[in-house]
Amino acid sequence: MENDVQILEKFCRELYTTNDASIRNRAEIAVVELSKDQQCLDKCILLFKRKDSAYSQVLAATTLQKLIAGGGTISSQVASQCQQLSFPQKLELRNFVLEYRVVLQECRENGRK
Repeated sequence: MENDVQILEKFCRELYTTNDASIRNRAEIAVVELSKDQQCLDKCILLFKRKDSAYSQVLAATTLQKLIAGGGTISSQVASQCQQLSFPQKLELRNFVLEYRVVLQECRENGRK
């Protein structure tokens, strides 16, 4: 799964930074596939934890918002394809978010990013 996350990071960067339409199209397809993946939640959490790319964190955040809300707009393709979270997945996500907030707060208090 780590390799999949690295590839997703590459596609996220390409999606937001390239001017080449074919590269952007390929990246968008890969990003849309994330929302259909059975490991979508796990991959989004890994994208947050890695902190290698702000672009991939944006993708993870918007995908998680879509999974939680089951509505809204990420893109028309993602909106129509996104899976719904099961109750155990919602609990896992809640625990991750709470842990993430604690870590962020500790970093701020210690003067780190």
